[in-house]
Amino acid sequence: MKPALLLRKIHKWIGLIIGIQILLWFVSGLVMSWFDIDTVRGDHLLKTTEKVGTLDLPQSLLAFQSQGHPVVAAELVYLMSDIFVLVDTGHGQALFDPRTKKIISPLTKAHVNAIIESQLAQATPIIETLLLDEVPAEVRGRPAPIWQVQLADDDNSRIYLSPVSGQVLAKRTDTWRLFDFFWMLHIMDYDERSDFNHPLLIISTLLALFVAVSGIWLLFYTIKLKRKKTL
Repeated sequence: MKPALLLRKIHKWIGLIIGIQILLWFVSGLVMSWFDIDTVRGDHLLKTTEKVGTLDLPQSLLAFQSQGHPVVAAELVYLMSDIFVLVDTGHGQALFDPRTKKIISPLTKAHVNAIIESQLAQATPIIETLLLDEVPAEVRGRPAPIWQVQLADDDNSRIYLSPVSGQVLAKRTDTWRLFDFFWMLHIMDYDERSDFNHPLLIISTLLALFVAVSGIWLLFYTIKLKRKKTL
C-alpha cells in the first residue's frame, strides 16, 4: 500500500475516534466563553469587605493563649458587621472576639447565618444551614467540616464557610455548576475536574494535532496529484 493511502486510512479512523472530543472542545470552549466569569464565581452574591488588614500584635495579645498555644500572628477580619481577630498559633487558627476577650470558633449556626446575612449583596432568605462532615463534590479540595448555607434564589446558590475563621471558602450556583460541567468536558478530567495535565488529555491533543497536520498534508498532496493528472 502506498504511504499516502496508508496515511489517508489512519487519518480517517483517528479522525472518527477523536472527532467527537474535538467537537466537545469547541462546544465547551464556546459555552465557557459565553458566561461572565464574575457571575460564574458568584461574586455578585456577597459584598467584598471581609478582610480589614493585618495587625501588629500588642503585648496583651502576644501573651494570649489559644487552645494552650501562644498567638504568633493575627489578622483583622470584618464579620457580622464587627471587627474580629483571626489568630494563628502555628497549630491552627481561631477567631477571637476583642469585645468579649473570648475565642468564638468553631462557629455556631447562628454565627454563620449572621455572617452571611451581613455580607449578602441583596437581601435573600436563607433556606438551610448545615455543618457538613463530608465535603460535597462542588467544593472538592476544601477542608472538612464546612458550613453550607443554602439561599432561596433562582440560581440555587450555596455559600460555604470555614467553621474556624468564618471566611467564605466557595460560592456555588447553577451557573457555576453548568460552567463546571463544560470545564470537565474541556479538560477531560471526569473525576476531580482540576487536572489538565493528565495522559488522556495529552494523548487526545496529540491525536487531534496529528489529524490536523495529516489532513493539511493530504489536502496539498491531493491538489498536487490532480495537477499532475491534468498535465
